[in-house]
Amino acid sequence: MIRRGAQTFFTVVTIGPHRAALADVYASETALQAGDLIRLDLGCVYQGYRSDISRTAVLGRPPRSSGATTTRPATARWRASRP
Repeated sequence: MIRRGAQTFFTVVTIGPHRAALADVYASETALQAGDLIRLDLGCVYQGYRSDISRTAVLGRPPRSSGATTTRPATARWRASRP
């Protein structure tokens, strides 16, 4: 989108088991560790329209306590809801 003329509006990157759930956080000296959740929240403005997208990933293999194992049931519900 940037190559097509959009302007960045905001970029938030959070990590860790507690901070990844927060919408807006301050900088930290925390280093990434295996199993950490990484949340990317990005937005831009294009021709007066604002966009916002958020994605969450796990560094390495997700621990059971991360909730990442809920992907299969959520995917199954999504597929079942399609016409």
